[in-house]
Amino acid sequence: GVLGPSGLTFGPDKNIYVISSKTHEIFRYNADSGGLIGIFSTFPYLNNTNSTRLPDGQLQDLVFSQDGKYMYVSSIFTNEILRFDGQTGKFIDVFTDKIESGIQHPQNLVFSPDGKSLYVNNYETGSIFAYDADTGHLINSISSKNQDLASDVKNIKFGKNGDIYITANDYNQIFQFNPDTGNF
Repeated sequence: GVLGPSGLTFGPDKNIYVISSKTHEIFRYNADSGGLIGIFSTFPYLNNTNSTRLPDGQLQDLVFSQDGKYMYVSSIFTNEILRFDGQTGKFIDVFTDKIESGIQHPQNLVFSPDGKSLYVNNYETGSIFAYDADTGHLINSISSKNQDLASDVKNIKFGKNGDIYITANDYNQIFQFNPDTGNF
């Protein structure tokens, strides 16, 4: 089963998907019974080698596109967002990476309410990046004006009002800001 669980989400099939950070696999569980269905996906080694083992804990979060066609996974160690087939779990491509977008240590993933943008928080700087959900191109980078928050963004979620809510563990606070203006 899962060793070192990190990301967890519900899939389009209503099952639960969990990252096993120590084995670099995604497990699928029946949401009704809690029983293990099996391994949904395993991760290819990236960055041009097939021999090096990925470090534990590098895979942070996962999310399915609203239509269920794709599954996205953040890789904090390789500074990449990986894209997989949402039905089969097969690796498709590197959706975006540090070279393309400047992201470092991507952590949490969340889609905009309209499903057109994928938002990712940068663990190192507290910035939040918005990518076009189809192309992976950077649309916007939102930096915190609150320097205390800069290295403490842990989770991001959209509220019903369209604002982004951020948890800041070290400061025991929840911040709210508008993704269009970046204003808190």
